[in-house]
Amino acid sequence: MAIPPERFRLALLHRRLAELQKEQNMVLLAFNRPCEQYGNQRSVRPAVTVATVAIGAFFGGYITKKFKLSPRMFIVVILILHAGQIVFGGGVIFVGCDQPQIVGPNMPHSIPINMTDDCHCDPKDYFPVCGSDGRNFHSPCYAGCKEVVRNGRMYANCTVIPDGQASAGLCPFECNTLIPYLLLNVLGYASGSLKIMPMFLATIRSVEDRDKSTAAGLKSVAASLLAFIPAPIVFGNMIDTSCILWNSDSSRKGSCSLYNIAELRIGMFGTVLIYKAAALIFMLLALWKVWSIKDWEELRKKKTDHMKMHGDAEKAVSMEHK
Repeated sequence: MAIPPERFRLALLHRRLAELQKEQNMVLLAFNRPCEQYGNQRSVRPAVTVATVAIGAFFGGYITKKFKLSPRMFIVVILILHAGQIVFGGGVIFVGCDQPQIVGPNMPHSIPINMTDDCHCDPKDYFPVCGSDGRNFHSPCYAGCKEVVRNGRMYANCTVIPDGQASAGLCPFECNTLIPYLLLNVLGYASGSLKIMPMFLATIRSVEDRDKSTAAGLKSVAASLLAFIPAPIVFGNMIDTSCILWNSDSSRKGSCSLYNIAELRIGMFGTVLIYKAAALIFMLLALWKVWSIKDWEELRKKKTDHMKMHGDAEKAVSMEHK
């Protein structure tokens, strides 16, 4: 007995929402590790994303029900929405903040200063401080600070800073990219959620009723094998390779203290675009297969004729009476 399509739609909606949440969490992991690249995006972005996906999934189902789309138009709509995801996702690569310049040891994106001989500063000791002159320092040692006040929150008698004052942490800096970043994300997730129902219906209408559950299961297995299982490995390696300074000792490798923000952003979203481009190729192949089919009845008739040619008469008769 075939499972009702309504149950398929509900199950797919829940699974797709979970898939988008996993994708969002992976990207958020990359952007929350660097030094507050987008300011208050930690609290704003998840709320905006979840609302966008929910609304997009609803309207995607409404549009699918309202308009009787042919097999060709189903794939065309999916292609357009997927292309929108690629365009908006590519735009996010160019939206970012500048890497903070730090005075300290000779390493990428730093302003070198030689304090090793006089003060015996260890480059591995990363504890950034903000000088009163607006410069960031790798640690109080590289700022020449000799006194600690307010329980380590302030430093005094810093020989490299004109008035000798510094505070813990990096200096505040302007980054006005939150709005365009959120806008591109909203448009990208809206495109992705709008195609949830068209993709699901295109899948189950392309197989027999008794094979619908198998088709949905195979699709889920393929997504797990090709995306969710390798994703932590691929993106984890991407995050690690963008690290500038590791917090480690002689016995083990610790966490990353400082990231190359631009390299991380390009690597993360660039990898996502590569996967989406590969998916686009298979969608074009699907469009080529259904280009000459005007409606679903014609597709059903072609499948029936194909089964008759290969001697599966019982199954063909069953399809003709549906």
